Amino acid sequence: RLAQLQSREQGDYWVTLGEFLDAFTFVSFARIQTGYTLSSVRFPSGAPAAWEFTMAGDEPFSVQLEWPGKQFLPEGCEMPEVRFILLVARRDDPRGFRADSAPKDHVLYSNARVDMPGGAGDYLVYVSTGLDSPGIDEVVV
Repeated sequence: RLAQLQSREQGDYWVTLGEFLDAFTFVSFARIQTGYTLSSVRFPSGAPAAWEFTMAGDEPFSVQLEWPGKQFLPEGCEMPEVRFILLVARRDDPRGFRADSAPKDHVLYSNARVDMPGGAGDYLVYVSTGLDSPGIDEVVV
């Protein structure tokens, strides 16, 4: 019965809860914002970096830090221990920053995010990362 409900055009599929639990051990969800644009900056991991950007509109936005997940590691390698700090603030109010940092046992994740309430203007971003895995020499914000 479930196979009849599947859409070949959309690429979605149906599974029972039992099949889902057998197939997946971890699930994450993306935040999609209609009409938003994505921009990125690469910088070396293991060193602090800071830069600024300008928001033209007043809509809420997010700043996200990404590093390679387990699927990009050589077979048999464990997910690296990740240490990071991500700070975002309005340029005219640097003490009003919002932050995300690595909690203990953060190895399941490959990103961090700071959600900002919005407001046109200039913003500052500070990132410091440390990854204990050789070969991961860049991260993306």
